[in-house]
Amino acid sequence: MSGRAAPAPAWPEEPPGPAADRVDVSVRALAGSYFDSEVTWTNSTDRRYDEIVPVVRALPYDHPSAAVRLGTTARGVLDRKDLDEWREVGLDRTGVGSGPQQGTFALDPGESRSVRHRLTPADGGMSGRLPIAAEGWVGRGARAVLIGGAEARLDVTVDRPVRSSATVRSGGTRGEVPSEVTVELVGLDAFAPHTAVPALTVRDPVVPAGPHRLTPENLTAEVLVGGEWRALRASADGEGRVVPDTSALARELGPGETAAHRFRFDVPKGRRGIGVALTTDVRVDDRVVPGATPGVAPEAPPATAPGTPPGTAPDVRP
Repeated sequence: MSGRAAPAPAWPEEPPGPAADRVDVSVRALAGSYFDSEVTWTNSTDRRYDEIVPVVRALPYDHPSAAVRLGTTARGVLDRKDLDEWREVGLDRTGVGSGPQQGTFALDPGESRSVRHRLTPADGGMSGRLPIAAEGWVGRGARAVLIGGAEARLDVTVDRPVRSSATVRSGGTRGEVPSEVTVELVGLDAFAPHTAVPALTVRDPVVPAGPHRLTPENLTAEVLVGGEWRALRASADGEGRVVPDTSALARELGPGETAAHRFRFDVPKGRRGIGVALTTDVRVDDRVVPGATPGVAPEAPPATAPGTPPGTAPDVRP
């Protein structure tokens, strides 16, 4: 090997200008999948391009206010099919770097090249009409020139129309009763709002069944509403778990809208050394979506907690 760099592609004698009509670019969604698309570059000039650098990237959703509230645009993986192999490309790639470029191709006058792309949304991303930009460039680095581009919109849906997170109060030791747990819900669907509510289940981590299992009678569950702690009625699910009734907390969430619910729990003193295991799923419309599971939460309720002491709050009625 000589160690010399590969010669640069032979550009036309007149460097192409930034006119967008030199190479026609089109994007179409493929039948059978919302997330597959085909991008076609067509050389509509009378000159040959020895190396066209294709760039396909995601733009912000058509719902900018929601995207701002969510702090994100598209989340996931964008792949390009090179021959028989899928190769990941950046979702937010812009321009052309100065180094070697993958997926380049030559185009004679009138010739076209179609390349398939697929988008795999990440868990926690939002649903909506996602703009996709497809571009053709010649040159690299500071010399790169855009010679054609187009935009299209893909209808992207994700499995979870609502994202949840659970924050457990810190400062205690593992295995004690949680003092407070805050569950935050965020709407992710730009197509339609969804009714969402935390779906909590509580169990004894040591004795999940039998006569000494956790029961609704020895669990106090409360939610903070308007600065006041209100008791949640609870029932047993027949599998050793206690289910607090949170139906009164249901709320419709549009894209980017949030709802935060603050809960606290208590058990008789004899059980506090065991603690409870807490699961925080989310009921979205008529189905339960798996949510955050903080597990055995850490700290017993402090005497200085806002509102009434644990076990004395009024009921929250559905």
